[in-house]
Amino acid sequence: MIPMAISHNYIKAGNDNLSAAESFLLAKDDSPHVRRRLAENPLTPMEVLIRLADDADQEVRIAVGCNAATPTHVLEKLANDDSIHVRFGLAGDPNLLPSVLNVLAQDDNPYVMHQALKTLEGIALENMLQEAGFVQEPGETERLGELLVAAGLIDHKQLDHFLLIARKTERPLGRVLVQSKILPRATIVAALNCQLMIRRNRVPVQNAIEELKETAKRTMPRCSLGAND
Repeated sequence: MIPMAISHNYIKAGNDNLSAAESFLLAKDDSPHVRRRLAENPLTPMEVLIRLADDADQEVRIAVGCNAATPTHVLEKLANDDSIHVRFGLAGDPNLLPSVLNVLAQDDNPYVMHQALKTLEGIALENMLQEAGFVQEPGETERLGELLVAAGLIDHKQLDHFLLIARKTERPLGRVLVQSKILPRATIVAALNCQLMIRRNRVPVQNAIEELKETAKRTMPRCSLGAND
C-alpha cells in the first residue's frame, strides 16, 4: 500500500493548477514515483524540469525527455545520458524532436540506435500519408490488415497479433508494421496507398490486391515471398 503522504503528493504532482513553489518542493520528494509524476506534467515549470533531468532515478529522466514542455537543450543532454535505459526510452517516443531522434539514431548502443531508427521510420511513414491526403477513419486499421492478408503478405494470425499491439499502444497499424520490420516500409506505403484508392473508388478491390502483390514482389526479398504463392 502506498503511504498516504506519497499518494497525496503523487496526485498533487499531476495537478494542472500546481504552483511553481509546490513544484520545486515536489522535485525534492523522497519518492521517485512523485518526482516522475511531476516530470510528466506538461505544466511543470521549465526550471523544475531542468532539475529533474539530473534526477538519480532513470525513470524520472525518461519522463522529462517525453514531456512536451522540456526545452531542446535538455532533450539533447538526455539523448547523451549515461543510462542506456534513458536513451532507449527516449528513442521510442514519436513526439520527440526529429533532431534529437537523429542523435539517438547514431547511438553507440545498437538497441538504442535501432529503436530510434524505427521511430523515425514511423514518423516518415505518417508524414508521407499525410502529404498523400490519407486520413485514418474508423475501421481503417482492420481494412488495411484485410488488404495485406488478401495480397498474401501476412496471415490472419499475424494480423491479429499486430492489431492487438496497435490497439494496446494506440498506434496506427502501419506504424506497428513498420517498427516490426515484418514488411518493408515501401510495401506498407503501397498498401496504404491502395487502401486510399479503394476508399476513393478509384480502383476495384481485386485490382488493388493484384497491384499490391506486384509491388511486394519488387520491394520484398524473395525469401519473404512464397508462403502463400
